[in-house]
Amino acid sequence: MKTISKNSVITLEIKRSKFIGYTFSFSNIDDVEKELKILKNEHSSATHICYAYILDSLEKCSDDGEPSGTAGLPILEVIKKNNLNNILVVVVRYFGGIKLGAGGLIRAYSKCASCVLKESSIKELVLYNMYKLELLYANMPLLNKIIKNNEIIILNTTYANNVICEIATNLDISIFSNICLSVEKMGRE
Repeated sequence: MKTISKNSVITLEIKRSKFIGYTFSFSNIDDVEKELKILKNEHSSATHICYAYILDSLEKCSDDGEPSGTAGLPILEVIKKNNLNNILVVVVRYFGGIKLGAGGLIRAYSKCASCVLKESSIKELVLYNMYKLELLYANMPLLNKIIKNNEIIILNTTYANNVICEIATNLDISIFSNICLSVEKMGRE
């Protein structure tokens, strides 16, 4: 699975219509609503603000008044073709006076989505499981050795009666069972 490295904006002119493409990386549906609201305010005089997004198994697209299947769906297909996740692609259209027809709209929205994705730099999406580990101070050198030799991100460490480390990793958590008093799964990021 892949996502984008950075949010991007591009502008294309197709038969006097102005198409502005945006990409946004996101991790929850509230971010999508927030970005759409901002763009609708910013482009209040736009003819159409069409979009598509994929978040895990949830996907949605909108034609925003364009003929059905000519805007949101082509944007969604570009996202799927690139095997992307956690991404919102928005294409804002300012009508230029020349009707494009269904085929022309599909090509224009697809082209704008493809161009803005190229600008966004696609990268591999790595999902990590998050865990809370509790261990004795004496076992910290062993934990540090495991962390040094593996792909593990330390999110937080608390020093109390025992050491509590919050980590993110895609490793099998059983490697910690010998050195930890307890291992608790916290979720996925």
